[in-house]
Amino acid sequence: LVLGGAGEDLGLDLAHAGRDLDGVGGRAQVGLVGLDLVGEPGAVLLVPFAVRRNELRPVLRVWPWLLAFAAVEIIGPWLLLGHAETRLHSSTAGLLVAATPLVAAVVATAAGTDRLGPTRAAGLAVGMLGVGCLVGLDLDLSDAGAVLAVGGTVVGYAIGPLIISHKLADCPRVGVIAAALVVATLAYLPFTTAVW
Repeated sequence: LVLGGAGEDLGLDLAHAGRDLDGVGGRAQVGLVGLDLVGEPGAVLLVPFAVRRNELRPVLRVWPWLLAFAAVEIIGPWLLLGHAETRLHSSTAGLLVAATPLVAAVVATAAGTDRLGPTRAAGLAVGMLGVGCLVGLDLDLSDAGAVLAVGGTVVGYAIGPLIISHKLADCPRVGVIAAALVVATLAYLPFTTAVW
């Protein structure tokens, strides 16, 4: 998949899957020990391809935007959502995270890079309703800190793609994702080492 280009987001998908699996396997017990697994599997898979295709060098030229992307799309959401999932029902977390496309549309409209028309707004509302039907409407907002943590995750997930499309658009996608996963792995390394 990675060679054919169809799986360019595989590493990021692995990072998100790792976060989701972590939530299933006993959130409170896992704590910081599993944090190094955020970027490691994706980095191990993608870095060799990115190096072979010479896709890391262009990304390193815009390293501040790479760090910003890694922070808002991987590092921050992992910490925030990991915390929130220990205190909120999974349906509440799912419904709140499902607001990401809506927040992304609002941010893009405010930044002047996109337009949120009535048709798109209706589509986003139908999508949110669909997620509600899938995960249930068991909405519990009693833990304000956890709700704010999910809100931070949603904002990060909304801003990440904007950074890629506007600041990292000239960079190869496999290189961006591979480098961001390496950054995430390195960012979590001190925590995992301290726990071990």
